[in-house]
Amino acid sequence: MKFVSTCGTLEPVSFEYTLKHAIPSEKHLWMPESIPLVNFSSCNTLKDFINTIMIAFVPEIWTLDMLNDFVMPIKVEEKIFRTRTIKELQLFHGPTEAFKDVGTQVAAKIYAKLFDKNTHRVVVATSGDTGGAVASAFARTNGIPVTILFPEGKISLYQEEQITKVNDPYFKILALSINGNFDDCQKLAKKLLTLSPNLLSSNSISLARLLPQIAYHAWVASKYPKSTLIIPSGNMGNVVSAMMAKKMSAPITSI
Repeated sequence: MKFVSTCGTLEPVSFEYTLKHAIPSEKHLWMPESIPLVNFSSCNTLKDFINTIMIAFVPEIWTLDMLNDFVMPIKVEEKIFRTRTIKELQLFHGPTEAFKDVGTQVAAKIYAKLFDKNTHRVVVATSGDTGGAVASAFARTNGIPVTILFPEGKISLYQEEQITKVNDPYFKILALSINGNFDDCQKLAKKLLTLSPNLLSSNSISLARLLPQIAYHAWVASKYPKSTLIIPSGNMGNVVSAMMAKKMSAPITSI
């Protein structure tokens, strides 16, 4: 499959190209050229859904063994919201207690497979959750080194320690505190990404992060068909992945 810029004027490119050039042009992102219809009927576990989705988009790269050490328990629990019973999809049982544990573990495997760890580096900005998830995932993979930019004094101590005290046996994680806020970190990360194709992103602009996130939306829809999904979203990656799950045939009524 090829991928296109949301600007609509660039030629379709390969998946690997989107990773090496994370920002196609100012204010635009990469998206699949088309959204494939997928039969999820044989999928049961979250791993099943991830494998099915990644094979649909990047069959030339994805192999089933890439999830051999994937860790992400998920469950659904009933809650009372005002007077209604709702079902809460809990994505906080993974290594860093963030939904981003899904995408970052997959991204770490993809980058380790595609790129030379001696010449490439991931640069990521975080307001808390992303940094911990990226640090955990990439530290466990003897692959691409990572620089994590976080705003000094503006994330919780728990989040900061996830980034700065991660178990890092291969010495892959460099954490840098920035005098500013998250926007300053993001601006710096984006500027760096434009300087070299050897600098890669693991923020939600990366399709290696976005595509696997489709899986948990499709998973919960398979358990509770014709549901309405209510999704908290900051940079909109989470809700975009839900929209893609719906277009791929997951039985989601509305988002």
